[in-house]
Amino acid sequence: MIHQKENSFLIIIITLLLLCITLILGACLHIMFEWDLTIIAGLIGFIGAIIGGMITFYGVRVTIWHRDKEIFLSTATSKLLLITTKIEPKYKEIANEALLYSNVFNLDIDYHLKAKRLHELMKRFIYTSYEDMETLYDIMEYEDIKGFHQSLKEMREEVVNESNVQLNDLIQLIQQSYQYIFATSAKLEKKYFQYKKQVL
Repeated sequence: MIHQKENSFLIIIITLLLLCITLILGACLHIMFEWDLTIIAGLIGFIGAIIGGMITFYGVRVTIWHRDKEIFLSTATSKLLLITTKIEPKYKEIANEALLYSNVFNLDIDYHLKAKRLHELMKRFIYTSYEDMETLYDIMEYEDIKGFHQSLKEMREEVVNESNVQLNDLIQLIQQSYQYIFATSAKLEKKYFQYKKQVL
């Protein structure tokens, strides 16, 4: 709704500026030349075309915006239920389990065993994401999908190479991948309540 008000205000300002420019131009033409009915009719037609075009443009934008909002609201509830009850909990569990192998916890487990278990968690995360990919594509925004894929790629490389990196870096990689799913859930919820407020 804020964007709609800003757009309306901008269109009004541009229209008024165009009218002022047209009036100034008309005054200059009146000083330089003798006005006749043809020039006046042309000028009125020109102003009318500009105003009509702007009103049409604004009307189309508002229509598209309302249509997008209705489409989103019609599918938002099912998407929110799906991501909060079936998708996010699986990845949250893996992310939380990964935290147990940080330097703070499980001091009695040696580095190699922790690294091995973190690599197993990564494999589980990757496998789960392949199972859910179609649903994730349907729910996530394009930028988030790109970031998520990049994180999965880094995880795959780490699983294949099993490089001698810091445990916290492995944990961070799992957490980073999970954050894309968590952020999607938060964005959907925020957008849903924002649109619902505008409807009421």
